[in-house]
Amino acid sequence: MEDYVRRNWSQCRYPDTGPERGCHNTYHFDDVSEARNRFDRSYSGTNDHDLVAAITAAVAVLQDRTPQGPFSIADKKDALFMLAHFIGDLHQPLHVAAVYLNANGTRVDPDAHGKIDPATETVGGNDIYDGHIKLHAEWDAIPAGLGEEATAPLLDAAAGVPKSQGSIDQWPVQWASDTVQVGHRAFAGLRFAQTGPLRWSVSFDDPDGYRADADQIKREQLAKAGARLAELLDAIWP
Repeated sequence: MEDYVRRNWSQCRYPDTGPERGCHNTYHFDDVSEARNRFDRSYSGTNDHDLVAAITAAVAVLQDRTPQGPFSIADKKDALFMLAHFIGDLHQPLHVAAVYLNANGTRVDPDAHGKIDPATETVGGNDIYDGHIKLHAEWDAIPAGLGEEATAPLLDAAAGVPKSQGSIDQWPVQWASDTVQVGHRAFAGLRFAQTGPLRWSVSFDDPDGYRADADQIKREQLAKAGARLAELLDAIWP
């Protein structure tokens, strides 16, 4: 782990104008505006070392191909380690979709002017707080009651996930596009107020309803992630 971080620290930055946070950190997310309906490399919040690119690079190594981009992947063990984690990230809505807010807490479109205004970036909900808890952390949290009793329903849900279309290289973009659309649900019914520089609070039109829906979304996304990881590994090693 330490070797992986050391090798993937200084060769890229996100965003280009932002502070150095370690290149490996930037592999875990995209920040596509929740105003969009799909993932596209031309949209703000994407780059050549984002989550979709990292998955594509890991797949390339597992297929004995040279990965594109700034990734330092030592071997297939390294690539498999990355892939198992990043497929999970790809299905967490706030790892792919993001809301951009102005000083009034009003949603803004980062693609309207072709470049993100750093003052509006919420870092995937990490700068949005529900009390003392980050909105992103709430979406990272395990669904309520998830345990052995949830195994059978999750397996049934995974079995019902449609097969991915096209070539394996197209799958990460397809899955990211699906998560962008799920992000619409994650940001629905939310109101924001700025409480400081690069910090906003969130309130809910229906707090109990929102949390119940979030719990269901997490379960649906976990089933998709498991099914798609299995599909990907089956395609690499038939």
